[in-house]
Amino acid sequence: MRGPIESQLAQAGYRNVLVTPETVPPGTATRPQEEASELEAPSFLPTESQVRQQRITRALAIACIPLSLLAAIQIGLAMRDDALEAWPSLRPTLMSACRLYACKVAWPAHAELLTIIGSELAQSQAPM
Repeated sequence: MRGPIESQLAQAGYRNVLVTPETVPPGTATRPQEEASELEAPSFLPTESQVRQQRITRALAIACIPLSLLAAIQIGLAMRDDALEAWPSLRPTLMSACRLYACKVAWPAHAELLTIIGSELAQSQAPM
């Protein structure tokens, strides 16, 4: 299938011709075989290894996006009690996430945060 540029070139009369020693008209100057093998690509064009490295880098960068999101979700669920202690408004969100992942959201239970204000304990009259 031809692209638009190839179609325009074909209409203008240009065509791709494979040049071999048999197709070169007599009397035309040709380069020696060793000179042709010494030609290198211009320095501004990327080499095959650079192109391959760029593709690998792009693939890894694209793969990092969903993996980082999954890592953030996992850290959030692992530290859900600490997050709930700092931001109690996250409780409904954490509860819905824990329904999906079968975990429990409990209120923080730190003994140093508990204080006893009053007591209604009475001494028992029954013998021990």
